[in-house]
Amino acid sequence: MNSSEIKEILASGQIPDNFIPSEFASSIISPNSNYSKIDPDRYSKIWIEGEFNRHLDLAAKKLPETDSLIKLLDKNRNSNNVIRYSTNRVINGRLKYTGGFADRMKGIVTAALLSAEIGYKFEIEWDHPVEITEIFSPRGVDWRKSDTPSNNIIDICGSDGMTIPTQMKSDELIKSLGIKKGVNMIHANSIFTNLLSSPLLNRTLEKGSINKSGAVKSTNRLIPYQIILSLFQYRPRDYEADLATLFRILQLENKRTIAVHFRTGGDGNWNDLAMDDMGNLTKLMDYSLDSSGISSFGDGMIFFCSDSDLAKIKVRKEYPNLNIVTLGLDIGHTDPKRTQTMGDAESGFHSAVLESHLISFCDEIYCGKGGFALLSAVRSGLVANRYYKNS
Repeated sequence: MNSSEIKEILASGQIPDNFIPSEFASSIISPNSNYSKIDPDRYSKIWIEGEFNRHLDLAAKKLPETDSLIKLLDKNRNSNNVIRYSTNRVINGRLKYTGGFADRMKGIVTAALLSAEIGYKFEIEWDHPVEITEIFSPRGVDWRKSDTPSNNIIDICGSDGMTIPTQMKSDELIKSLGIKKGVNMIHANSIFTNLLSSPLLNRTLEKGSINKSGAVKSTNRLIPYQIILSLFQYRPRDYEADLATLFRILQLENKRTIAVHFRTGGDGNWNDLAMDDMGNLTKLMDYSLDSSGISSFGDGMIFFCSDSDLAKIKVRKEYPNLNIVTLGLDIGHTDPKRTQTMGDAESGFHSAVLESHLISFCDEIYCGKGGFALLSAVRSGLVANRYYKNS
């Protein structure tokens, strides 16, 4: 199987029935490895999970604060008092909007920081469009939900960042947010940066979160964001694992890879607010190529990602001399209220999580609007370069 064949498979999203034969598995895994006695058809899943895990380890090691924050969270693992991030936001008997993949992860960061500061156990309740443990395993901190029902709800979805003032002590936070003993269910879809100025977190994160005026430095919210993202070990299904393996092999054959992410709200396959329009596609591509210095096929691989099939077709057509890779996947919004059916939401979520992690593998990330590519960049400790800030 050569590079051109792999690119065609990725673009179509159709895995051949005979994919990953034993001789192909042997070409990517040493015969002296611990995997040599495993069924050859399982090689790709094991190998790519190891690649995702290694990537998280390498990114986490860049931050000296990683071990301290993880220890702070893990210290509370036996507490009967819990901060439980939840996507089950029910108002007047109806499930309400929580947020897309990036917004939910930002809400999880807020819940984790809050639990670390006040000494409560940190848990996650994420039931839809799929249960979170179907796609992620805990790393460093066991965030899985216990069976104890919640006895309090804290809803700060869409709230202003000043909902949590700066430099609040634990008892002040508990009183201000109405936190109770027992299990507190929290709904949030953004990172409340001011938590970083609370005494315990400020000491844990190397006292690097406050400037001379006492305000929180906005860039420092990316530090806990990256650390919390490292708590999620991606466990792709067989189909996504095969696609990821092919992508990774292509990537390893190239000296560098850049990701270009363009979000439009889809081509009508799912109901989301339009984030960008096709008229800006060329602006994004030109900005990405100028910034990265890629001008020919041999300069590197370009992973073009979009929720728009039309955008993928247009890019491949208008830039035929570049090494462009796309995935033939239907990306769906994580919140099923924004998708036509629950089935579409489930498959679209698996596709979105795969794409997010493949973007994280890339050396540079360029994007338009939305927080999806930013999440992928933060996971790797990179900067997401937005075209419209430079136009």
